[in-house]
Amino acid sequence: MRTKHILYGVVIAAIALGCRRKNEYIAPAAPIVAGKGGNAKLWVTAKHFQKEVDTGTVYIKYNATGMPADMKFDDTANIKNQNGRFMVVFDSLKRGNYYLYVKGRDLTIDKTYGFDSLWGGGRFVVVDTIAQKHDVYINVINQYDSWSVGPTK
Repeated sequence: MRTKHILYGVVIAAIALGCRRKNEYIAPAAPIVAGKGGNAKLWVTAKHFQKEVDTGTVYIKYNATGMPADMKFDDTANIKNQNGRFMVVFDSLKRGNYYLYVKGRDLTIDKTYGFDSLWGGGRFVVVDTIAQKHDVYINVINQYDSWSVGPTK
């Protein structure tokens, strides 16, 4: 009986050791690098509540999901009237992450306390490599808006 258990143990060990295979190394996919050279277009419109902002600048940072600490952006453009609305068009973009930041002005607001200065930002991800147009809306606020949505006493 004891020999039988030893024989079963030897057979199981032989099967376990004989069934090993060598795993091949699979290299990780190359990281996605956002930037110029692709087929995507971003049509960026800044809005203060429901009103389009007609004066300002839109900044874009490639390969970013948040505001850059050094405040250096890869491209900028001024807001102008295109296709019947005030916007900035960034074209020939590749797949990847983009951070957009807007600094603008609303000349209809009282500028006594700097309330006419507007700012805001957001991120956008281009997921496809096919030619596409993406409408991006960035909500901007002014100093008064930030006071009204901040903590209260």
